[in-house]
Amino acid sequence: MTKHSTTVTLTGNDADRLARIVKQGGYATPEAAISEALAALDEEPWPELDSWLRDVVAERLKSPDPNPVPLAEARRRLLGTD
Repeated sequence: MTKHSTTVTLTGNDADRLARIVKQGGYATPEAAISEALAALDEEPWPELDSWLRDVVAERLKSPDPNPVPLAEARRRLLGTD
């Protein structure tokens, strides 16, 4: 089996969040935290999210919305955070 390597650069809040997750979650490294998150995504499919992405997001991408939602607002809506 071939092992691949990918480099991801996180900045700002995302970098801070990963550092906090590593510290609070007892992970040895950021890579360990990300590996566990990826494994969870493989194990726990989200059919509702897949359906929403396909049925709502893809359709909206086909016809641009004259009132786009800023990224921070979209993230807040998706994650249910304030």
